[in-house]
Order: sequence, then C-alpha cells, then structure tokens
Amino acid sequence: MFASTSSKRPREDDVEASPAQTKKTCLDAYGFVRDGEFWYQDGTIILVARNVQFRVYKGILADHSSVFADMFSIPQPASPPAGALPLDCPVVYLDDIPEDIRYILRALYPKTYASLVSVEPQIATFDAISAYVRLGHKYQMDHLLAQALDFLRHYFPTDFEKWKTYKDYVPESWTPVQAIGVVNISRLTACGSILPAALSVCCTLEGSELLQGFERKDGTKEKLTEEDTALCFTALNKLTQASARVMLEAFAPFTSPECLSRKECQRGVQALLYSYTDDSRTIADHHPFRPWSYYTEGSRHALIICATCQRILRSRLENGQRRTWNQLPQLLGITVEGWSGQADEGEDEEYSESTP
Repeated sequence: MFASTSSKRPREDDVEASPAQTKKTCLDAYGFVRDGEFWYQDGTIILVARNVQFRVYKGILADHSSVFADMFSIPQPASPPAGALPLDCPVVYLDDIPEDIRYILRALYPKTYASLVSVEPQIATFDAISAYVRLGHKYQMDHLLAQALDFLRHYFPTDFEKWKTYKDYVPESWTPVQAIGVVNISRLTACGSILPAALSVCCTLEGSELLQGFERKDGTKEKLTEEDTALCFTALNKLTQASARVMLEAFAPFTSPECLSRKECQRGVQALLYSYTDDSRTIADHHPFRPWSYYTEGSRHALIICATCQRILRSRLENGQRRTWNQLPQLLGITVEGWSGQADEGEDEEYSESTP
C-alpha cells in the first residue's frame, strides 16, 4: 500500500534544477497531478486516486478512520514497489475516484471558506452525501457515516407529517431522480427506514429515468439494481389504485353544519372532481402524496367552495394519504422492521355523508 521515496543521484546536467522542479518533472513523467485543493507541502501521507494526488496528514485521517489507522500502523517496506512515485513521504493508492476523496477531505480538513457556524441551514448536495456514506462505510469513518445517514433519515423519514412538508419530496437543490442513489445507499448500509420514502419517489419518475438512472458529476452512472427496478414497476399499479381511492373518498359527497352555502359548495366539489377527468393521471396517479394545493391551484371551481368545505376536503385527502403512507412498505413489496408510519390517523372534521 505504501511507497517511500527512492533517492536518485542527479545527472551532472541536472545539478542546477531545484528539488521542486525535479519532483514536478517526475510527476509529469508518471502522468500524475497534484490536487489543487488538498496538497500540503508538509503533509505526511499522499493519497492517490486515479491520477490525482492528495497530500494530507496521517494523524487526522487516522483519527476519523479505523481502516486508515490500521493501515498506517503497518511497517513500510524497505524499498518502494515497482512503479511507485519518487516522493518524500508514504503513498497510499486508492481505488476511489478523486471527486469522492475531495468531498471526504473537505469534511476532515475544513478550509477558510467552510461554514462552521451559520444561522441558515446548509443543505448538502447528493454527491457529498453519497461520498460521505460510501467512503464512510468503506473506511469505517463512523462519525461521518452516521451524520450522513441522519441527514437522509431527516429527508426520507418514516413520519408522514414531516414527509409531506418537503417540496418534490427530496432535499432542496436535489432532483427526484437522485432518490435512486438514496435507494442504493439504503441497500449498502442496511438503513431500511429511508427505503420506503426513497422508493416512492422513484415510482414518480418517468420510465426512462427509472431505467437509466442518472449521471453523477464525476461521470459515473447511478442506477437501481434489477431487483429494485422490478419493485418499482410492480408497485406502480398499487400506488395508482391507492391514489384513486384516496381521491374518490376525499371527494365523496358530504355536508358540514358550518357551511352556509351547502348546495353551491357541493356543486363546486363535484365540478372540481369532474375537472380532473381532463387528465386521468390527476386521479389515478402513481404519486399518492401530492399536496392539496396541487389539486386546487388555478382552479375556478375551487374558488366557489367555502373555506370550511375546503378544509374538510383537505382533511379527508390527507387522512387518506396517511392511511396509504402507513401501508407504504406493503405497497412497495418490502418489509421495514418497526415502520413508524403506523401513527394514529388524524380525525376528520365534523361532517356527515350525504347524497348530491
């Protein structure tokens, strides 16, 4: 794993070259480049990922990673292996991509631009979280791994009340297709609690996105396994049925003792429901957790429904969605031990069933 420096006698015509120039020439010859962000001249270890070198400090790496700590405790070979770089400190060759190493080092070696104290919440990118989890898991950086998984548990929760507050059901600045990566993280780490929410987002994707996945910034492809792809396609029909059931139950005729214009409101309710037939996917949708505003925004029919009746409709819709949420693992064909979505269902506001 390690390579130490080999001393080479300079040729007479190289005597005037400085040590730095000599090393740079060697690096160029080997095709390696120094990372522009993490190269400390007094660093005590060089990490090589593909053709990029990172010169950092062994002690800090060992503090955060038991794997690196054990690695550094192994005595170095008396002579460097064939092809090793002619440098003045140990070298570790990694099979990771440079972009992932850079994310990890940013967490372990904060720069002056790092936000250490902030009143605004800092939303990590998918690429950063993915690197923290995969390399944290690989190199046993337990603290970093735990924080990354806590982040995912926050945004892919078991609690429906929290889940319904997230726009697009992913962290801000993320895109829904990146839920594919969250599914893969769940499988890698056996973090089952984030799997239902992540899979449900995957089920909202277009077929091509679901099959092809997405490309990360480093050019690598993030895709679902064949097994998880099959789970999603199988679940689509069940989620669509659940969505239609929730909608029809929410819009079933009712009267409220607080409504002062019952007939007009009921006409508005039925007209609003009928307007969705222009696009059947509004009712039979494979996304059963859309907010109330999705169904009413920009609708002239919603304007004639009084605030009381709209509140009842919204309550009925969300209670139906909550029941669907409680059944989500079953609908997805998975088992999640201790699924805490089984919270008490909210009570509908007072109303009575009626016929139009």
